[in-house]
Amino acid sequence: MSDTSTDSLSLFLQKQFGAGPRFTAAYLRYFEWSQNLKLRSVADWESLDPVRRMWFDYALSTNARGEELMDLIESRLPLRGRRYLDIGCGFGGFLVAAGRRGALCTGIEPDPLRLDFSRDNIADAQLDTLLLELDALDPDLPSRLGLFDAITVSDVVEHVAHPAPLFANAARMLNPGGLLYVKIPNRDSLHFVASDGHFGLFGITQLDRATAIQYHWEHFHWDYDVGDYYSLETCLSLFASAGLRAELVPAPSVPTPELTQFPALLASLEQAHARLAEPNSSTRARLEEAYASYRARLDADLRLLSPSDFRNRYLADFWAFLASPAANPK
Repeated sequence: MSDTSTDSLSLFLQKQFGAGPRFTAAYLRYFEWSQNLKLRSVADWESLDPVRRMWFDYALSTNARGEELMDLIESRLPLRGRRYLDIGCGFGGFLVAAGRRGALCTGIEPDPLRLDFSRDNIADAQLDTLLLELDALDPDLPSRLGLFDAITVSDVVEHVAHPAPLFANAARMLNPGGLLYVKIPNRDSLHFVASDGHFGLFGITQLDRATAIQYHWEHFHWDYDVGDYYSLETCLSLFASAGLRAELVPAPSVPTPELTQFPALLASLEQAHARLAEPNSSTRARLEEAYASYRARLDADLRLLSPSDFRNRYLADFWAFLASPAANPK
């Protein structure tokens, strides 16, 4: 693809990702500043290294991902006229998608920069949305915000220090008959063990957090903003402890591979392991130990688990849940 002007690049990106001009321009400026590079053409975007391309595309695809999520939610709960809350609203795409469907939208986000991106995105869509800089773990949050018919918590749980208060707050803010959507990365996904979904690092999802912080610092030299990764059992227990009944559903935008793809995914994982060139000997030893434990567990589970359970535990990159108050069945 031939180079284009900066204006043409912006127009291309808007068409490619379904983002508006104000949000696209704001994110482009931020990305160039934060990564100390210039994007002046489609070729520049195409030539980004895989990790930066992942960050860039994730941000600008926020509206498209929002539309897919709202399709899922509206298959259970029509949104028009309903109160909707996005916890950790990030780039604002879920709010845009819900607002376009007539929901009464509120978004909360603790990061002022991301909140500004949400404002730009919502301004492009010309929507009336309440945006608040709030902490999802604040025990006063339910009394401040009230009740909602639909709540989403996507790509948030792994970034909070303590998930139980987050689930408790979400449950307290959910109307009887309401719907909660939560999306959580799977630490044991073959894909994410080979290259995690935040930084593209081999094996980091298998490390204790202290080692993960060191490993990340050696590669990026800025603070690691991911907390802990959780097992499927822990995730389900968090819902139950909050008084919610949850079901596992296909994650929008990220379909789970079929079992027929397992050999190819395993081969890719082994290739990623073979390419590991971690210079810090201590970190390398911890990675090798964690990977050996992971492979032993995977090999055992391949024999012991049902095909569907094995697929959920090792092939799904994300677990997506729809939950409702346990005392108020749908």
